[in-house]
Amino acid sequence: MSFQTRVNQQPAPGAVGSKASMNPTAAALPPFGGYFTAGGGGVYVGSFVWPADYTGTALNNYGNGPPIGFVPNVQQGLIEVYLQEFSLQIPAGFPVVAMNMGDYFVQNNGSSTSAIGNKAYANNGTGAVSFAASGSPTGAATVTGANQTIVANTFAGTTAGNSCTASISGTTMTVTAIASGTCLFPGQYLSGGSASVGWVDPATAIVKQLAGATTGGTGTYQVSVSQTVGSTTIAATGGTLTVTGRTGGALITGQLVTGTGLASGTTVVGYGSGTATGTSGTIALSLAPTTAEPGGITVTGAGAYLVATSGVTGTATVNDPVIDTSTATNMPAGTYVSSIFSQGSGALTAMLSAAGATSASTDNLTINANVETGWYVSSVGAPGEFVVISRGSWVGSP
Repeated sequence: MSFQTRVNQQPAPGAVGSKASMNPTAAALPPFGGYFTAGGGGVYVGSFVWPADYTGTALNNYGNGPPIGFVPNVQQGLIEVYLQEFSLQIPAGFPVVAMNMGDYFVQNNGSSTSAIGNKAYANNGTGAVSFAASGSPTGAATVTGANQTIVANTFAGTTAGNSCTASISGTTMTVTAIASGTCLFPGQYLSGGSASVGWVDPATAIVKQLAGATTGGTGTYQVSVSQTVGSTTIAATGGTLTVTGRTGGALITGQLVTGTGLASGTTVVGYGSGTATGTSGTIALSLAPTTAEPGGITVTGAGAYLVATSGVTGTATVNDPVIDTSTATNMPAGTYVSSIFSQGSGALTAMLSAAGATSASTDNLTINANVETGWYVSSVGAPGEFVVISRGSWVGSP
C-alpha cells in the first residue's frame, strides 16, 4: 500500500456499498436455492446487477429492464492485479449478494446533485447509480425523422440436424464429409460410432475448428475428450439453418428464432458461411429441428431491425431502454437495444428486443441511458460524492 497522500477535514461517512443504518435489510433470492455468482466479467461493489443468463444464478453489472438488486460492501472484493492497492471487483464465479432492501452508501455517478426523495437510476450498461425525479431517466439518444425503418427479422432457408463422416485421434476430429446444410460449431456435443471403430465418448464437445475451407464444414476440429474413433457417422447437437433469402432484418447470436419444424427455444449460436444480414450461408442453431425442412421454411428472429440513416442524436449502447414517443406507439413498452451494428454521423443501425406492431414504420424513439429502480434517495450529494439510497425502510419507499 502506498503512503498516505492527503488528510480529510472530516472522516468519510462510509464506504461505497457499506450499510448506512441499522435498519432491516433483505437480499434477493437466487432461483432454485443456492447462491448468486459473478458473471464472466465480474461485478463491482456499490452498483446494480442483472441476471447474466436464463438460469438467473450469475449476475452482471449490465442488463435490460430493472436490476435484480444492489451489491453491498461485505468485503467480498478481491485484489487480483499485482501491486494494486484496493479493489471493489468481485471476480467471475465468486459468490455475490444482491440486496433489495436496506440503506446503503453509493457514489453519485450522475451530473446533478441528489435531492431527498429522488429515485435512484441504474445505468443498464455499467450498473452505476444516478438520481432524478421519478419518471426522469437520462436520455442517451433520440431517433426522429422520416429516414428510418423498423422491420421484422425474416429469412428463408432450409433446416437440418448436424451429422458428418469423421474420425477422432486424440483430441483432433477430422471431418471428411458433411451432410448438406450442416454447420459444426464450438460447444456442440458429439455422439456416434460403433463397436468396430469405437464409440464417441458422450462427454465430447467441439472446442474449436482447427482447419477447413468453410467454417463449420469439412476439416479438422479440436474436441474436449481424447479418444480414438475410426471413420464413422458422428452426430452433433444443435441444427443448421441454410439461408436462401432475406426479407429484412438480421439474425444475431443469442436471438430466438421460430419457424416450421424448429424446436421451441431455438437460438442462433454462431455463423458458418453466413452473416447476420446475409442472403445465403449457414447459421448454427442451438437445438436440432424437430422436423428437418429441406424444402424451405420462413424463419423469424425475435425483435426488430432499426435502420436510421439520419435524424439520430446522442449515442446508444446495448441494453439501453427504448421509448416510442410517436402517436402510433409502434414499439411496445419494455423494448431495449439488444445489439448495435453501426452508429455515427446522425445514423444508427441496431437490433431492438421487441417486434414492432407494424414493419417498415417510421417512429420517434427516445433511447435512455438508465432505468428507474425501486430505491429512493435519503441524503444530498453532489456528483462524485456519497449518497444514501434506501428501500423498504424509508418513509417514501414501497
